[in-house]
Amino acid sequence: MKQVITITLVLLLSGAIASMAQAETDEDRARDLQRERAKLERESDPVDRAKIGIRISEILLEDVGEAVREGNFTEMEEQLAEYAATIQYAHEALENSGRNAAKKSDGFRELEIALRKHVRKFEDFARALSLQRR
Repeated sequence: MKQVITITLVLLLSGAIASMAQAETDEDRARDLQRERAKLERESDPVDRAKIGIRISEILLEDVGEAVREGNFTEMEEQLAEYAATIQYAHEALENSGRNAAKKSDGFRELEIALRKHVRKFEDFARALSLQRR
């Protein structure tokens, strides 16, 4: 009986600590997102703008994952729309810069690598969603 009470107490405490840590990471991501967006506004180099866009998209993707875990589908859709716009903007910034992707691959290469990583994350999210939500 003593073990059951101890185990229950440990589980309750670990749950409380996990929720506090989660709140902290949400706040950290929000601060990071705001900081990266401010950097994006100041930056003029298209390669650096694309790299900042990649970092922003990764933060947004973490928010998408959190929304999927919580079952908050409205938030998930909003974050996905922001994610798509950010990736599109990063790609357009590189395309409009006049850079040749074959000769000067900086930015293009980073964007491609990031997108490949993101595909794996999307596959993980899809497993947690119903077929209709996918």
